[in-house]
Amino acid sequence: MNQMGYAEYIRKEIANAPENLLFSADEICKRTAEHFDESKEKIRYTVNVVLNRMTGTEVLRYQKGVYYKPQQTVFGAVPINHFDTVYKQYIENGGNVIGYMTGATLCQKLGLTTQMPKHRFYASNKIVGREKFIAGANMVLRQPKTEVNADNYRYLQLLDIIDNKDGVAYEADDVLKKFGEILMGFNLDFKRLLGMAKRHYSQKVVTALVDIAERGVL
Repeated sequence: MNQMGYAEYIRKEIANAPENLLFSADEICKRTAEHFDESKEKIRYTVNVVLNRMTGTEVLRYQKGVYYKPQQTVFGAVPINHFDTVYKQYIENGGNVIGYMTGATLCQKLGLTTQMPKHRFYASNKIVGREKFIAGANMVLRQPKTEVNADNYRYLQLLDIIDNKDGVAYEADDVLKKFGEILMGFNLDFKRLLGMAKRHYSQKVVTALVDIAERGVL
């Protein structure tokens, strides 16, 4: 397949993308490579050329390597709402819960610290491997320990703050008691919580849960 075939396919993919939905050059490259059964390296140059030609007219650059097709009205392109756009794509996609607030952002919201984090931290099923920083929305997106849904995200939130991978300095007088209060406030089943901790988290998290139960905090 010649280069023109690649370009036509890439343009069609972008033209069919929903308005104000973020997409990356790498995603377009991957889909095109799979369609033509070629390597991403062979396709990447054409993807970049097509995107550069379309930028400013048919698509807008959100940040390096990330683009979107703006909603057009009689008054021109409607500015994107950065946070809402990212949230709807990575956290509540089509009304389905696929992510949740985590890290220092969640710790501050739950009263474990008064320090305001520099960025908003979220976990999302759409992130695999390395963290993804969305500059326009000031969001850091992480891969969750297991697939997120409406039934388990509260469990994952509590386990994340016990795990405390960001090393947030908790200001609560009795952290274990605070964890117990959050557990009850979220209306979580302790046995299920403990089982998830054993399957997906470190022994440190399991030990903390056992300590909470033994102290009668629940």
